[in-house]
Amino acid sequence: MPVASSFLFHGEVFPFGAQLEGPRVRNVKGALALPRVGGELHVDEGPWDLGPVGGFSPQPARVDRVTSRAVGEGTVNNSKTEVACTIEGLRLPGILKADHLSAEITSVYANGQHSFSQEVVLDGLQLDGQVAQYSMSRHVLDTVQASPSVAALRLRMQNDPAVLQNCMDAGTNGTGDVTCFVLEPTVNNTVARMPLRIVQGASEIDVFVGEYRVADQSRRLTMLRVEMRPAGMQAAPLAAAGPQNGSLVFLELEINGHRHP
Repeated sequence: MPVASSFLFHGEVFPFGAQLEGPRVRNVKGALALPRVGGELHVDEGPWDLGPVGGFSPQPARVDRVTSRAVGEGTVNNSKTEVACTIEGLRLPGILKADHLSAEITSVYANGQHSFSQEVVLDGLQLDGQVAQYSMSRHVLDTVQASPSVAALRLRMQNDPAVLQNCMDAGTNGTGDVTCFVLEPTVNNTVARMPLRIVQGASEIDVFVGEYRVADQSRRLTMLRVEMRPAGMQAAPLAAAGPQNGSLVFLELEINGHRHP
């Protein structure tokens, strides 16, 4: 007898992740993964002392509170997967701080069709001491939400210059991921484009905000991604007390709402 198809519940929450050199740091904190059988998971933690990540201040990076949840429920014909996370009181000395970050993605499978919805909130962001105001790129968010597949999103991009301006196609010949930025920053009363760049001594720091990646079988929303490197991409000697090079991620959600092939 043929085996009945089953629904794949899959959702992941990464409140914090680091891949740094100088000194080397490999860390994921507070990660939450929903198993394929569904269920409901909740996490409420904090405060977190993240140590001297970044290396631009002797003060440790800190998060006051993290709440996360992942939910998978339903049947093979009607199913819902949901992932959400909130970070309060984020402090990354010498680089940025944010009072409140939150995001949620929901995937629904019903009557043979997938649909997605998402919400994002960002309050009290400061970059290198400068207040950055953010507004929702509602048109981009609505377009991503209305596109049940990456192919549908790519087609909308081709016919909508406003969306094309805020989305990047990493694929070739109609394949690959599409990344859209669903938040629009204003710094010093000027609309800025991603990434936002900070220069600290001999280091360049790029900050990406509201980065939403749509792939063929998954969606990933990264609220804050920080990339640090030597200025001018020139190699610099690693020192325990000096700036670090690499990546930091705060509040990343991943979800897919696809059945098994």
